[in-house]
Amino acid sequence: RERAGRSVADCDRTATALRHKHADEIIKMGEVHAEDLAQRDQQVNRAWQETQLARAEVTRAREEAGRAVDDVQQAHAEEMNRLRREHADSSARKDAEVERAQQQAQLARDEAQYQRAEVEETWCQRVADAEGNLHAIR
Repeated sequence: RERAGRSVADCDRTATALRHKHADEIIKMGEVHAEDLAQRDQQVNRAWQETQLARAEVTRAREEAGRAVDDVQQAHAEEMNRLRREHADSSARKDAEVERAQQQAQLARDEAQYQRAEVEETWCQRVADAEGNLHAIR
């Protein structure tokens, strides 16, 4: 009997020890689980922060690209305006040169017509003189 009593007491002690050990393991597993959750929360927070930083960087890059496109468009518009003015100035100069050349050509034609008229008058006078001399000789 005493042995049986010791056995029951041993069993009770063993059961109590196992219950404590089981409770300790459950507590430890809960702590490990809580640490895992905390680590995962930190990872999620880091990932979220990195995502926010990446979004901010993308936004900045888009804004810079937009400003660069605006700058290029403005420079293009200014260059086109400059080229238009340059073309208009050049065309005006060429038009003036053409007008001067036309005036000079007209002056040359007028001078040639005047000289031709003088030559024709001189020849007519010579022919008339020659005819007069010819009549006088006959």
